[in-house]
Amino acid sequence: MRTIAELEAAVQVEQDALDRAYRAGNQVSITLYTASLTRAEQALTAERIRQGEW
Repeated sequence: MRTIAELEAAVQVEQDALDRAYRAGNQVSITLYTASLTRAEQALTAERIRQGEW
């Protein structure tokens, strides 16, 4: 199980990658990183709920 800190870092990595894709105008990367960011955010939310933060 990943820690909340690890999951927050993963979300940040995906957000940074998505920002770079937007700056490059790469639609394929935008689509892929959007999906990846969504999964990372869902994992973070699930872990926060599991640990009783929400």
